Amino acid sequence: MTGALERLANRKAGSKMTRLNFLRVHAKPLASSDLLDEKAAAEQLGVSVYTLARLRKAGQIAHVKIGGKVRYPASAILDFIASKTVQPCTKTNDLKSKASGSPAIPTVQSGKQLGMTETPGKLSAHHLAQKIFKKPKSA
Repeated sequence: MTGALERLANRKAGSKMTRLNFLRVHAKPLASSDLLDEKAAAEQLGVSVYTLARLRKAGQIAHVKIGGKVRYPASAILDFIASKTVQPCTKTNDLKSKASGSPAIPTVQSGKQLGMTETPGKLSAHHLAQKIFKKPKSA
């Protein structure tokens, strides 16, 4: 992609057509046997050369080293795009509550059930306060 096409893509980014869609429409189609250098591969993906190098070093995109130079097969670019493609959501189930899950499945309550703990006597709070605020015994 030439510099002029890149500048045009950046200008169009503010309009209805996003930069990525612009690149998809105007970028040269790939043949599966093409070997791309880092700059061309980065342009096809719409990322910087540095981002592409990070992806390569992380093992997320396949590459070929020829004479110490890194090349990317077009099939590796297409496979990378396919692996990062997010499928749209399937239709939702209206029975599920949108705020807190499904009303059809009872939730598990933690702790003891209501009425299972002993109610303290009227004087227990008084006795507890006396224990807490009592002067400590000297050693």
